[in-house]
Amino acid sequence: SCVILYFGRSSGTFIWSMPWLFATISGAYSPTTLFPKWLQYIAASLPTSYAFQGMREAVTTHIISFKNLGMGFGLGFTYCAFAFVLVSYIFELSKNKGLARLE
Repeated sequence: SCVILYFGRSSGTFIWSMPWLFATISGAYSPTTLFPKWLQYIAASLPTSYAFQGMREAVTTHIISFKNLGMGFGLGFTYCAFAFVLVSYIFELSKNKGLARLE
């Protein structure tokens, strides 16, 4: 939402491609252990990778991993707090530039 607030609706195509990118990096289609080491570090910073890893583990072992659940929630709450601060800041910048330019 910050990108749309700051750059306008023309950035919509870029924004709508992000879920596919995040799902791929999070390990929705394959385990993150198959990724190169540098991409595993990026995947470990995404809360969704812990959800996919936990679900994969639950299906194969029938045991729920509370470690994955806790890491996912912890990262999710951290990113939500960061996003709140960032959106508030970008909204103020957009108000100063004029919200009419977003159309």
